[in-house]
Amino acid sequence: MRAITGFGVNPFLGLTIGTGIFIWMSIIVFKKVNYPQYFYSFLSLVVITTLSNKSRNDFLKIIFFRKKYFIIRIFENLIYSTPFLFFLVYRGEYLVALITIVMNSLLSLFTFSGKSALVIPTPFSKRPYEFPIGFRRTYLLLIILIIISFISIFEHNFNLGMVCLFGMFLVCVTYYSEQEPVFYVWIFAQSTQVFLREKIKTALYFSFLLSLFIAIPLICFNTPYTYQVALVLAIGLLDMVLIVVGIYSNYPARLNIIQNIQIITAIVFPPLLLFAIPNLYAQAIRRLNVFLK
Repeated sequence: MRAITGFGVNPFLGLTIGTGIFIWMSIIVFKKVNYPQYFYSFLSLVVITTLSNKSRNDFLKIIFFRKKYFIIRIFENLIYSTPFLFFLVYRGEYLVALITIVMNSLLSLFTFSGKSALVIPTPFSKRPYEFPIGFRRTYLLLIILIIISFISIFEHNFNLGMVCLFGMFLVCVTYYSEQEPVFYVWIFAQSTQVFLREKIKTALYFSFLLSLFIAIPLICFNTPYTYQVALVLAIGLLDMVLIVVGIYSNYPARLNIIQNIQIITAIVFPPLLLFAIPNLYAQAIRRLNVFLK
């Protein structure tokens, strides 16, 4: 709830949209994936692992006694897995739902440091802030999207692959949920227009780079649908431009309700991007002129 509010979106509206997307994706999984109940159960486990971070759990152990700590861990694991369990029960997969409950409860006994000797080389350090921070938080989700896109290729399910491609851009959009400190903007030594142009270029370059991991295989194995892939890429890149100009349209304050409606509506109905982007860009220029000349 705090994450939704922090992004500047009304909690009720954010939960409603999120629930709709979750149900839509769940229906696609059960229609298009072989043995979807097991794949779905695995997805819930992946989500639950985000609660098993070592530093987070060390903090909980300091606050709560051992017995209460494990009760809290089991309870929050079950809360996070509730949407998956409801859908499994709705599909009549009672045994898999029961196994998922047991496995998610047992997972509360484990913690993961989140540290690895493996260093993944990325170009993000050249443009610090949004993408380096966001990538560290979501790399597992990006890997899952890539894996699902390859499954869609093997199962000859082009639509599922397209969902993964657009999902990649949606993940990149979340990298801009936290506004950078005013100091980071103030120290920029050039004009407002140059600042926004550099921010847009960064968003386009890195999001396009990540999308290629899905787009290239989709095109290679579905050549007749190259046009559709290119269209989703274009819409995804425009969404990145939208979110960049959007976050600065009321900077350093959070987005107001009107700006939120503009952004959400334009993402849901892409033709509106052609009107929302120039409008928010003009607002962003006016706001940034306070800090940049």
